[in-house]
Amino acid sequence: MQDFLQGHFDDTNESIQRFEAMNQHLREQYFDVHEVENMFDYYLETNQMDLAEQILSIGLKQHPDAIPLQIKLSIVLSEQGFFDEALEIIEYHLKFDPQSPELLMSMGWLCLKKGDDVNALKYFDETLRFAGNDEESFLLDIGFNLNQEGCFELAVDYLRKGCDRYPHNENMWFELAYAYERTEDDEAGIEAYSTLLDMNPFFDNAWYNLGILYNRTGQFAKAIEAYEFSIAIVSDHSESFFNMGNSYAHLDQFEMALDCYLTYASYGFENTMTFQYIGECLEQLGQVDKAIRYYEMVIEHNPQFADAWYGIGTSLMNSSRIAESIYPLEQAVRLQPKNPDYCFALGKAYRELMAYDKAIACIEKGLMQDPEEIWAWIELVQLHTEKDPLFNFIEFIDRALVEYPTVGAVSYMAAVIYFKFAQDKDLALGYLKVGRRRQPDDLQVVLTEFPELLNAPEITKLINKKAKNVK
Repeated sequence: MQDFLQGHFDDTNESIQRFEAMNQHLREQYFDVHEVENMFDYYLETNQMDLAEQILSIGLKQHPDAIPLQIKLSIVLSEQGFFDEALEIIEYHLKFDPQSPELLMSMGWLCLKKGDDVNALKYFDETLRFAGNDEESFLLDIGFNLNQEGCFELAVDYLRKGCDRYPHNENMWFELAYAYERTEDDEAGIEAYSTLLDMNPFFDNAWYNLGILYNRTGQFAKAIEAYEFSIAIVSDHSESFFNMGNSYAHLDQFEMALDCYLTYASYGFENTMTFQYIGECLEQLGQVDKAIRYYEMVIEHNPQFADAWYGIGTSLMNSSRIAESIYPLEQAVRLQPKNPDYCFALGKAYRELMAYDKAIACIEKGLMQDPEEIWAWIELVQLHTEKDPLFNFIEFIDRALVEYPTVGAVSYMAAVIYFKFAQDKDLALGYLKVGRRRQPDDLQVVLTEFPELLNAPEITKLINKKAKNVK
């Protein structure tokens, strides 16, 4: 729609120049109704409401009975919150021309703005009934207005009809794809954007939006390709660089992601999220000191940004500076006490320093938020073992089974504990089966960390049976 409007506005340049020269020299000039309409639309779409109102005032003075300008006046009044006055204008003119699609369209739009969807749709349908040869433009306008007001599912109905009847209308396809995107019907959105791009492969915003949908559906390589097309058409399409960085990061291609984020920052977007993502890429690439500098820049912008404190903490941990990591990780947990990753990381740091009580408290706090995290349960079992070799694991796991009766990770730990500390292979096998049923992907983790389980023939048989079934 933006490209369509831009072409429409280009036709009004001469009128705009005359209007602005008139303002400069304080000499009123004559404008025909069509010129006033176009200039009003231009100023409205470019958020210059004072100039929109001024040119409309001049137009109404010169053409007081012009219906198109009366419709524009109703728009101004509605934008100012005077809906009743706006409706009165349209209702008055409808008395004399009840089949005017322009007036019916305006009534529908005003009802939509008031939140009266039922009457809005009634007037939109009446608009199309009397649209005649202008049905295509009215279908597009209806879909556009519904999208603008956030009525995306309703927009799909009209725009789908428009695309079926006028399949070569690029703006209709763009609005339809956008409506699908906002209703999270991603596959339909991808299909609509692809159809549009088959017609016009130089539609940069369509490539950009297609990239968003590919990203959202986990098709990161296709997303990158779409963003690259967008950049090929508009070389400084900054948001494409940012989103392409996200796609590369999802593919663990952190050097490419870093280049994208740095390019995005070079366009003047040196903000909190940009610095955060740059820091995360540098951390993944092992450039710890640089990563920490970017995290610190984030905190300078926003001291309450927990992810940056967490990034500093994990960077220090990864470079074996455990004691230094405690303070930033504590800050992260303070700012977001319900974030399990922050609690787990702080618990690991405390464990490295053999501060077992604090470590156990952190891991338990994290498990309250994410009880299915198998690594945290393994860490907790190992912590208790290191702190107290005589720890009562049977009592511990029985309590956990009561607190988390449906969590597969707890069932796995029950299998480990009953096997290691109670020598009850049958009970261990039973809990292992429960854990595998609830969290099958974590079975290999448990067997890797506790390979002694494989010494039991019953467990080995169970594993081999599962592997044979998978084949």
